[in-house]
Amino acid sequence: MKRIFNIIFIITAVISAVAVSSCTKEEKTGSDDGGISNIRNPWEGDKVLGTGETVSISFDAASSWEAEISTSDGGDWAQLGSQTNNTSAGRGTVRVYIEENQGDERSVDVYVTVSGYERTLLCTLVQAQGDSQFSRGLNTQMDTYLRANYLWNKEYTELSENGDIDLNVNWSEFLSTNLVKLGDVNIEDGGIYRELYGNAGERYIYSYINEVTSTRAPGVQTRAYSMTGLGIGPTNSIRYSNENDMIVFVVGYVYPDSPAYNAGLRRGDMIYAVNGTQLTSTNYYAFQQELYYSTQGTYDLNYLRFVTNFEDSTQTTIDGNATVTAGSFVYNPVLFFALLQSPEDYEETFNIGYLVLESFDLGAHEFLVDALNQFKNAGIEDMILDLRFCPGGALDQSRYLASSIVGTANLQKTFADVRFNEDRTAENQIWTFEFSDESSSGNQIGVGPDLGLSELHVICSENTASAAEVLINSLRGINFPVYLYGSRTEGKNVGMEVQILSNGSRTFEFSPITFYPYNAKGLIDFADGFEADYVVNDQDSDMSSSDDIDYNFPYEPNDWSNWSIDPPVFWAFNRIVYGQNPDWASDAVAPASKSGGRIKMANQLIDGSVKVLHQTPIRLQPGRFGSVIYND
Repeated sequence: MKRIFNIIFIITAVISAVAVSSCTKEEKTGSDDGGISNIRNPWEGDKVLGTGETVSISFDAASSWEAEISTSDGGDWAQLGSQTNNTSAGRGTVRVYIEENQGDERSVDVYVTVSGYERTLLCTLVQAQGDSQFSRGLNTQMDTYLRANYLWNKEYTELSENGDIDLNVNWSEFLSTNLVKLGDVNIEDGGIYRELYGNAGERYIYSYINEVTSTRAPGVQTRAYSMTGLGIGPTNSIRYSNENDMIVFVVGYVYPDSPAYNAGLRRGDMIYAVNGTQLTSTNYYAFQQELYYSTQGTYDLNYLRFVTNFEDSTQTTIDGNATVTAGSFVYNPVLFFALLQSPEDYEETFNIGYLVLESFDLGAHEFLVDALNQFKNAGIEDMILDLRFCPGGALDQSRYLASSIVGTANLQKTFADVRFNEDRTAENQIWTFEFSDESSSGNQIGVGPDLGLSELHVICSENTASAAEVLINSLRGINFPVYLYGSRTEGKNVGMEVQILSNGSRTFEFSPITFYPYNAKGLIDFADGFEADYVVNDQDSDMSSSDDIDYNFPYEPNDWSNWSIDPPVFWAFNRIVYGQNPDWASDAVAPASKSGGRIKMANQLIDGSVKVLHQTPIRLQPGRFGSVIYND
């Protein structure tokens, strides 16, 4: 049985889908603005999906306020949810829960009454008509494909023939509703939510289906190369102060050259106020979603940042501010890369490449090529590959990176032995590191530059999954030394093929689990994840466990460039340069320093030894992301 291990944060960072609505500023009534301004709804102009949505609407209020709703037919299919920050003036958010629509198009009016003003129509949310017949047609296509191609197709077919597969659910719920009926048979298609999640113990599924918009090319890409938003990646929410209920968002990372990056925001910054409103236990979740998903508007963000004095390993905290306006930017999965080189006359010599990769994305392949070529030209002797935020992606690009790591001498060895279900054994294929077999699937993107490495040091966490884990498994399959630092990985030891389904005028990407990627030793035994060789935290239920080096990992309040105070990087560096683990007792400040969310390590390098590499401007070519194999 797959085991999903506990996360260790004080408050879990949960990112969930945000709704679509048609709120506009023009829908107000009365002679004035009703005490309301700056209404924000990034999905303005669209209809709430017929499947049902949770809609979040934010605005500035002149004083305290109350919200109410009224449906077009008087029904209770729409319900008023939480009203965040409604007891005082400032930024507020109201949520409306809308159930699935089984009939015609309908609407709900959302009203707000600000103290001292007349009741105002904030917006009207229009929900699209139900699509039960449409869903049944699409579900039938998925059912047919799963019978033939699902990795556990025989067991699925038996359920289907017995009438146990529900074809009448909404298409978006077809997989999650029906695939769990196989029980432990297909437990590797997903797993069990960790103990500290609100839905702990519930099953989740990897297989998915997504609708493809008209602006994207089906089968060619599953991620837009030009993203729109603030550029703030996932954040983790922690309680910074018990005295005033202060919550902060620790920024996991900021996308390179995004609006947030250009405004000065960095990984590790701790956002504590949005548009003048302090984050608390009652409002943080709404703001967390808004910052992650917002595609328009300007945000004034207050944050705290730890600044380290490398002379004595002390830290000071600065109070910063960034004004970020949402906009378009090029997606770049290479979050950071640098050379860690020994200064002149240093006792030990080293030349280490440090690469932080968010995903294996063929649409942004040239960013990875650029980083590896710069490593090659610099003559690196070791490499730290940071996959702590990498959930996988295209298997072909994982193979490309692996070919650079193992080098020319190993190109003919097996990278992955791809095996489908028993009815498709004729399609099984061997992928070598060189990937020279023209009959095998994939995009034939070639071989990466030989970096001349003899071992690899990987930083991993529970976010590390799929193609990232396949890379680790493939190297161990040919006895190439790989050392893991951080925490246990996710454990996605199965792969997907992307199919394109059409129903009427709508197009969908359908990605069910269809194969195992064994390594050269015939092993695929990482369904429970890879255990870290050097554990930064043990993912137990004690969120401040004294046996953890850093219980906030992988969301340390620390920028990428401050690698010598990043526990897993510091650990890998000591293993590479000194051949031994850090002496945490002498290299670290007293354990009490963990109250700030991390420990601090003594600097073992001369200041200035970290050299950040400036990325070469690249014109992106079309590519693919999101699943393991893309079928033509």
